[in-house]
Amino acid sequence: MNAMTKGSAAVALLLAGGVAAAAPPAGLAPDASVGRAQFTTAIVDREPVDRVVVLQAPLDTVYFFTELRHLEGRTVIHRWEYRGEVQSQVSFQVKGPR
Repeated sequence: MNAMTKGSAAVALLLAGGVAAAAPPAGLAPDASVGRAQFTTAIVDREPVDRVVVLQAPLDTVYFFTELRHLEGRTVIHRWEYRGEVQSQVSFQVKGPR
């Protein structure tokens, strides 16, 4: 769950249609996967409250929700790129099973 400011939200939404995943590293569980991935205006009880597809009005914050399966204890990096340049990078450890 990562929050983005207004400036990066537009860039992120442009990427939403083609969210790219890097090649899985060696030693990753064969059933590891991304179950769901979506932009949302809030996350409550570990669930997105809506799906942001098009920004209708200015928002202060947009979240990118990911449901990661069979990756407990692994470090994951969300890297946002625009025109080949990294705009933001957030790493986090997957804590619990889904």
